[in-house]
Amino acid sequence: MFSRRTLIASILVAVVMSLAAPAMSYAAWNGGHDVVGCNAAGKTWYFAEGTTRSGFNEWICLLNPNAGATSAHLTYMLADGKTIGKDYNLPAKSRTTVDVGNDVEAGNDVSVKVESGAPVVAERPMYFRYNGTITGGHDVVGATAPRQTWFFAEGTCRPGFDPYICIQNPGGSDAAVRVTYMLGNARPPCRTSTWRTTRGTPWSSSKPSGRGTTRPTTSPRRSRPPTARRSSPSARCILTTRATGQEATTW
Repeated sequence: MFSRRTLIASILVAVVMSLAAPAMSYAAWNGGHDVVGCNAAGKTWYFAEGTTRSGFNEWICLLNPNAGATSAHLTYMLADGKTIGKDYNLPAKSRTTVDVGNDVEAGNDVSVKVESGAPVVAERPMYFRYNGTITGGHDVVGATAPRQTWFFAEGTCRPGFDPYICIQNPGGSDAAVRVTYMLGNARPPCRTSTWRTTRGTPWSSSKPSGRGTTRPTTSPRRSRPPTARRSSPSARCILTTRATGQEATTW
């Protein structure tokens, strides 16, 4: 049977642990990130990579540099084609931080489109504990528009690395994506894979096929849907690369 002193001590320990748990969780990350600033604010931003899976914490940071308040509408695009819309008020000359995990149910891969009434700046920091052992963080400024062609110089299938290609299709119809892997030292063959993405959804490829010593450079190209013109939004996409502990820029 607990004495009053033991009971009080137990309550105090529980309170301290509940307050310290978030700080201890953040302190467990031993990685870092940086990002080059953008040249101008904009009204539309896209983020291909995102997830609410266990071990990942994703955020959207919104800067309103204007003298007046504005609003932002976030469209979350899920892998099953569903979308979730959320609205946020952005005070003048302020930063607003959105916890994606509060807007999207756990266990989802998600892309984001940000639309604002006045020009703003949008970034997407993410912190992770990958496979329960690798910790770190990365950050990226959003892309301002979908494109049909993207290039990525960095990539490797060497042991200890898990590279992925993340694709966001914000258009109104499905479209095919062709990815060409260019191996180190211009060694043949160039490997080409073709996938189809569903409208309005994110998509992440599995690891590029290749031996552990390859260093693939990727050149993803979006093919036009049969009924779409080259300038059609449905023929464009947003891509990012993701590797263990590091993400390349979307440009």
